[in-house]
Amino acid sequence: MIDQAIEWIEDDEELADALLLKAEALWGKGQREKALATLRGIPQKHFENSGIEFAIGRLWFELGDLDKAEHHLKRAIELAPENSDAHYFLGLCYEQRKDRMGMILEFLKAREIDLNTPSGSRFWLSPRDLEERTREAIRKLPPQLAKVLDGALVIVVDLPGAEVVAEGVDPRIPLMVDGISEDGEAPRVGRVFIYRRNIERIGPTDESDFLAQALMEEIRAVFPELSQSDGKAGDNQLMPYLQEKSGD
Repeated sequence: MIDQAIEWIEDDEELADALLLKAEALWGKGQREKALATLRGIPQKHFENSGIEFAIGRLWFELGDLDKAEHHLKRAIELAPENSDAHYFLGLCYEQRKDRMGMILEFLKAREIDLNTPSGSRFWLSPRDLEERTREAIRKLPPQLAKVLDGALVIVVDLPGAEVVAEGVDPRIPLMVDGISEDGEAPRVGRVFIYRRNIERIGPTDESDFLAQALMEEIRAVFPELSQSDGKAGDNQLMPYLQEKSGD
């Protein structure tokens, strides 16, 4: 359908929009080289649309070209300084470049904008409801992981605190656990922070299932020995999905 539409397009901005959709579809199908070829077909010019510049930069980031990604993301910010997605992905670029200070500054800016942007109309869950979904998620965990959360306090807030992001924590993580066990003790979590605005960003989903998956990955990241004991990876596998949804 996009190929058919391209035959009728005369405006460069509309052409860029169509080619972006096609490149994202190809990337989603795992056809990286075709996605790259399509992305290279976008007119080489500065667009006056921050959304298009951001979308180009985000896709270049996904495809691994940090130079092109930075160029377009900075252009998107120049056009719309309050584009939080552009700041966030620029922070991810700096993270890839091992530029910790640049990463933190962009993450803090993205968090500040997100915090001051009205919440979307989708969010139907109150903090109390989301706390209950978290309790449901804990009950779905394997026993050895659920045990780690026995007695943990569930705290629902909008976003990670600025002081946490300043330590290098991704401002768009869905949740974080606070391990309190001492050396030699069994793994134990004292608090579970649930970030309401970041879960809202994910879009339609079964919250308890999503939270259960996020909790498993977070616990295994905080307590690597639990990953080794059951042979499952502790790496956070949610980020590509969050990045994809943040660009919707």
